[in-house]
Amino acid sequence: MLQSVFLAETYVKDADVKLRPMIIVAPSGACCFRQEATGARDCREHDGAGASLAEQPGWERECVGGSFFLDQPHGGSAYEAAFFELMKEIDDRYRTLGPADLEQR
Repeated sequence: MLQSVFLAETYVKDADVKLRPMIIVAPSGACCFRQEATGARDCREHDGAGASLAEQPGWERECVGGSFFLDQPHGGSAYEAAFFELMKEIDDRYRTLGPADLEQR
């Protein structure tokens, strides 16, 4: 994340830096909560009403050892799938360039 912060600060503060406009997305590798009964996941610490998920029945903290940024074996986090979902969400919300657009530049 430090590299992203450095890049963003340099881009904003230095008028001589000639970078194209960009979107910087930095997924957090934070632990999430999993609802045992439904399998639902929630990566917030508190629900919409402000209640702690850790204190609600049926919600268990799910932290997978190792890197948060790789698919985990044996039913752990599927980072790759989440990464592509995130990319789609960014593409749906913002005007982005696709791979074919980048090849033409």
